[in-house]
Amino acid sequence: MHGMQPPVRGPPGDDEAARLEQQDILDALGGLPEGARHCALLAANALKAAIESFKNRRAE
Repeated sequence: MHGMQPPVRGPPGDDEAARLEQQDILDALGGLPEGARHCALLAANALKAAIESFKNRRAE
């Protein structure tokens, strides 16, 4: 999904949000200082983990 994608707004489809990559988050935020980049990457990882957790709970 890498490319100029808008950030997730509202309830995205599972597939749309699951395809977000770290670079998609950085691209959507524009230029960030190195310290802020780290925080944005942590947020991207947290989003992916939350989606996986949601999918796993829904499958139970």
